[in-house]
Amino acid sequence: AGVIRDVTITNNYFNRSIYYPVQISTGGNVTVDHNLFDNVCTDPSSFQTRAMIRVTESCDVKVTDNVAVTMQKKFTLVNDRELARDKQSTNVVFENNIELD
Repeated sequence: AGVIRDVTITNNYFNRSIYYPVQISTGGNVTVDHNLFDNVCTDPSSFQTRAMIRVTESCDVKVTDNVAVTMQKKFTLVNDRELARDKQSTNVVFENNIELD
């Protein structure tokens, strides 16, 4: 964690991606905020992709105030289940994100 540091991903429009539009791996002090995810993760056969924002092996990551629309069932904005098992990631915060159908 912390290899890639001090990154901000903000005010973007992500559209029609079938894989993770945002993937943070080995990051430190990363902020993902105020982004719109529209029609992302639309391939239900894509078993690898379960979230729009994937965080692995990272520390001090803040994911806030993002909006996701038009998602497949069982897909989420963030990979919270996978992250719960990730022993390398610390201080990862998800707040005020909205998922709409």
